[in-house]
Amino acid sequence: MKSRLAVATAMLLTFTFPAYSAGQATKVMSVDDATLTILKSSPRILKVEANGHAPTGGWKNGRLQRPHPIIVPGDGIYSLDFVADKPTGIVNQMVTPIPAKPYTWNKYPADLKGVRISAETNCVIVVLPGVDKSQINAGNCKVL
Repeated sequence: MKSRLAVATAMLLTFTFPAYSAGQATKVMSVDDATLTILKSSPRILKVEANGHAPTGGWKNGRLQRPHPIIVPGDGIYSLDFVADKPTGIVNQMVTPIPAKPYTWNKYPADLKGVRISAETNCVIVVLPGVDKSQINAGNCKVL
């Protein structure tokens, strides 16, 4: 009887709480807000910050990274992916806030008007000061 209960409990935990492979960087569930800060104009240095949500607890090392392959946009809106390391083992099943480590972009492109930050379910576009937001082709992204 005890062995049946142990097997049933193990099966319940296996199907209820997903286990993730360690250290796999993947897009977080959503990006909620982001900011751009020009740290220096000569040479050009830009700081990009973002906050979002992960689908469960245990996600670590939130960060912004350039997608591969890197594509130079014609509209001046460059892309970054908001990724993090998936948790290992059993995790809580609660949507959890996650910040991205600030991304410092040294010698960012002179034609940069803004940055598109993509997560699994959404994206946001943040523009530099002085850029007219109404001129941005946002597609399905929210312009901040």
